[in-house]
Amino acid sequence: MFALLKNKKGVTLVELLAVIVIMGIIAAIAIPTIGNLIENQRQNAAEAEWTSVLDAARLYGADLEVGDEFGMSALSLSATVTLTTDAAGTEVVAGATLIFEVAAGGAITVNYPGSETGFYINGYLVVGA
Repeated sequence: MFALLKNKKGVTLVELLAVIVIMGIIAAIAIPTIGNLIENQRQNAAEAEWTSVLDAARLYGADLEVGDEFGMSALSLSATVTLTTDAAGTEVVAGATLIFEVAAGGAITVNYPGSETGFYINGYLVVGA
């Protein structure tokens, strides 16, 4: 009878609890790290979209005179980029509110008279204070 019990293989309750505790510690460390990584990537994506808007504005403004102004609607980006004046995205900004102005040397100046704080893409501040 004792020979039959000695040949059985398995894990003890202590071993099982040790593995569960170790997995819990790993999860406690990994979950916040992954959450921060995702949040940083969303911010980077919003900034990349804003860079695309500025590049489009520079290309559009290349044929204009210094001092000429134009809005987002001129860039044909209103279908792909949604600018809002708050992080919640509740107030959508019309193309006429965000004004690009051609400066000397082909530079583009961004004016946003419709918002005191700036503009957001997908809830992330991309231009403003």
